Amino acid sequence: MLSSVDYAALLQYSPRGNSDVSSKSRKVTNTIKAGRIETFRKRISEITSENKQILSPFLNEDITLIPAPRSSPIRGTDLWPALEICKLLASLQLGAIAPCLIRTEAIRKSSLYYSADKRPSVQEQYDSMSVENYVPTENITLIDDVLTLGRTSIAGASRLAEKFPNATIRVFALIRTMGFVPDVDNILNVQIGTITFNDFSGKCTRNP
Repeated sequence: MLSSVDYAALLQYSPRGNSDVSSKSRKVTNTIKAGRIETFRKRISEITSENKQILSPFLNEDITLIPAPRSSPIRGTDLWPALEICKLLASLQLGAIAPCLIRTEAIRKSSLYYSADKRPSVQEQYDSMSVENYVPTENITLIDDVLTLGRTSIAGASRLAEKFPNATIRVFALIRTMGFVPDVDNILNVQIGTITFNDFSGKCTRNP
């Protein structure tokens, strides 16, 4: 398993805050989770353009965008929010899509559990993923809709690193969870950080 992976996120939300901004942040998150990414096309274009310099290692025309898998295998016309984000980013010339990281068996859906201990572990995530044959660019960005602790990210990035050992792998999410603060004062909050995996405890930490 990778010990760490760098991430970027554009927005933040409060899962339990009572302020108007926190409440609005949950509505934005629910819209993203529902796959209605086109709703935010203009704003995402503006944010990525305004922050081009710091986001360029994660998003640029030479990046391979790989959508993070859902909690269960994709069938037919199933909604895949991470893929919808990839499509939007690709249309903005911020990478090329390669949906090669797949879920081979269903696991518990993390969003249904408030307690981190009840959510699928990094190992469970890793064991239920595989990588299909594909030749990516030397820079890969794993795309997700919502970033919480980073378990899916570490597991997915580790699978990709195993398959493509010469690639540089990073993570990008539209929105990150701020579960340890009472409220958020702004939804827009572009952040670059690191997700770290502790091999001894099997847990992830995200900074910031």
